[in-house]
Amino acid sequence: MQDLSLYSSEKIYYSYRLSGLGSRFIGLLLDTLILGVVYLVLGGFTAAMVGVFGDMLSETLIIVLVAVVLILYFLVSFGYFIFFETLWNGQTPGKRAAGLRVVRKTGEAVTFGNVLVRNLMRIVDALPAGNAAGMIAILFSENCQRVGDMAADTVVVREKNTDEPVLIESFSVDQEMAERLRPAIHLVDERDFNLIRDFFARMSGLRPEAADTVAEKIARGLAGKLGLAKGETINPVAFIKTVGALYREK
Repeated sequence: MQDLSLYSSEKIYYSYRLSGLGSRFIGLLLDTLILGVVYLVLGGFTAAMVGVFGDMLSETLIIVLVAVVLILYFLVSFGYFIFFETLWNGQTPGKRAAGLRVVRKTGEAVTFGNVLVRNLMRIVDALPAGNAAGMIAILFSENCQRVGDMAADTVVVREKNTDEPVLIESFSVDQEMAERLRPAIHLVDERDFNLIRDFFARMSGLRPEAADTVAEKIARGLAGKLGLAKGETINPVAFIKTVGALYREK
């Protein structure tokens, strides 16, 4: 598996594990199965309409009905991915089940513009047949990107594995600090949380002085975002633990 190494605005190192062809195929297969059910419903509805009202419809109206259904197929095919990746912050039902997420190459959450571009480019990825262009691009591009990802400047990453210890789950919270931070916790975003989670996942492998330095830098960045005065984060590790726990409550 390949990692995408990034630096936050506070110059803290963290990384994402990129999704390869196999895991992306699983996610796409699940989404395709869901879309298949939708297509069957549309097809069954069309067949029923023609069967019931066929004798009353002119040939022109039947052609129009078929054209409308084909347009609906097209809208569903692209709208499904655009809708869910926008609503679920880079995930579709298939990606969520496979533990995948689309993010920008900077590590930030995708915007509607990113989602729109990467999904409209599915037409190119599908060429010449069977998503061949997209698969070749994933295999040979530096960051496992299909053509749509390159155009939208996005990557598909793996969420943390469920069998890895998620240390945030067992965070002990400084209750006094939590009460002061809770009104402003909405200013903390998913990227901040991922940075906190990644730090604690790697902390055991860092030298104590290095861990303290990194924790202090993360705490300083979060304190600035939360509007705290300099010196209010006396214990950086306890502070970022509390921020992480509060974020999970949102």
